[in-house]
Amino acid sequence: MVLNARHGSELYLYKNIIESANDLIQSVDIEGNILFVNKKWLEKLGYSREEALGMKVWKIIHSHHLEKCQEMFGLLMKGMALDNVETIFVTKDGKEIYVEGNLNAQFKDGEFSGTTGVFRDITKLKEAQAKLVRTSRAAGLGNLATGVAHEISNPLQIITGLSEIILDSDKIEEIHEDIGEVIKAGERIKNIVRGLSKYSNDLRNDLPVGDKVNQIVEESLNIASYSFDINKYKIETELNELPGVTIGSGDLKQSLVNLIINAVEASPEGGLIEIKTWVDDGFIKISVSDEGRGITQEELSEIFDPFYTTKDAGEGTGLGLYLVSSVVERGGGSVKVVSEPGEGTEFTIGLPVS
Repeated sequence: MVLNARHGSELYLYKNIIESANDLIQSVDIEGNILFVNKKWLEKLGYSREEALGMKVWKIIHSHHLEKCQEMFGLLMKGMALDNVETIFVTKDGKEIYVEGNLNAQFKDGEFSGTTGVFRDITKLKEAQAKLVRTSRAAGLGNLATGVAHEISNPLQIITGLSEIILDSDKIEEIHEDIGEVIKAGERIKNIVRGLSKYSNDLRNDLPVGDKVNQIVEESLNIASYSFDINKYKIETELNELPGVTIGSGDLKQSLVNLIINAVEASPEGGLIEIKTWVDDGFIKISVSDEGRGITQEELSEIFDPFYTTKDAGEGTGLGLYLVSSVVERGGGSVKVVSEPGEGTEFTIGLPVS
């Protein structure tokens, strides 16, 4: 009797701890039916306990994450434990909640019987990250605008100068020749405006890239070239045939623009910049490398942190590489960097094939 009373007291204590926890805790059976949820889970998702128990867990998973979560359920059935899982829950009234947590498999008599999940609400963190990404985009566009203003000023000067010469000239051959140069300068401005317009639309609409990865690479190089003297650099590209990816075109394009400009800024004296694409073990790889000053081991551990920069005060926001890592990871990929001081740097984006 004493043992049973003690056992019951412990069970009550454990249940009380789980019910009062600030995390969202759930237990799901092998069919995906919810067996248990704690008080915080009910508060966040807006269901009553009667509504939640017996409901399919898939009902609370965002449709964009459903396939991924079902794949993870399959891994749990094999006995794997999954840590730092990120997904989106949908409340009873349709609100989205970003959560991060751990999942464990439960077994009974050696057979898989369900899962237990403990999740934290990270919606505010995700909103803060999104705000940082928007800030980084604005800063990047501001820097790009400075380069574009310089790029446009050259053909404008040509147009203005040659127009004055044409007005004062009475030699038909010279006039024809000068008009030809004016037309070229005008075409240059038109191409710049067209490229910027497409870039702006991509950032705003952010449609999936699909199988146009190499096209995005070329457009990114074109946009980035507005911000530096391309004649100082030897640009080499090796673009292999690629399958599709699901990352947004605006996200990928701005990431590549940032990496290309980063390579240029790391090589102020000029030199070789290489851009390559290829497929490796189910991932599309895009690398941007330079022969510039390189990055120290100490800096490598911090370069993707927000607001970290090695530039002088006022010369950089420290958000460029943070944006790259954030949007690539959001697309299910990763960013790797290899560098040696004085020998250059290579950034490689890896994106899962869709």
